[in-house]
Amino acid sequence: MSIYSPRPNIGNIIPKIKKPSLNNGGISDLITSSLGIVVILILIFAIAIVAINYFVNLTESNAIGVRWKNNPLDLTKDPKNNAELILTLINNSKDTKNLELIVDTKSNELIIYCPTKSFENVEAGNYREVSCIVRRDPNRNIYSGEYSIQIKTNLSDTKTILKVIAN
Repeated sequence: MSIYSPRPNIGNIIPKIKKPSLNNGGISDLITSSLGIVVILILIFAIAIVAINYFVNLTESNAIGVRWKNNPLDLTKDPKNNAELILTLINNSKDTKNLELIVDTKSNELIIYCPTKSFENVEAGNYREVSCIVRRDPNRNIYSGEYSIQIKTNLSDTKTILKVIAN
């Protein structure tokens, strides 16, 4: 194709849009199309509201961040090894400024020590971080497996698992 050849007819490339005619059921087609568009917009709006509520509730319920060092806890080489549970406590409340922490397990084989259990003057949206030491009770036998640990604050609660590898 040279620069002097005839131009292609753009009218054949672009689809033609017809206006609905008011006779032969055209008005009913227009109403059906309009209702279809309205229903689609309502569905999109409803899905957006559900998604926003889900993420807001997810953020509010996760006021506790959990990280581990030395998990799984391998006691096969040194039975005095310990794990470190690092907790991030997020104040997601507008009313409360003081955070209270309780870390507990129903297992008698573990000892959990958190140096700080009360945090004062934590403004809304701010956080505090605390490291807890988790070790085995030397007076009890411990077995390989998973041990559940409950973490509670006055704003939220969660659970975590410590995996232990023992003889």
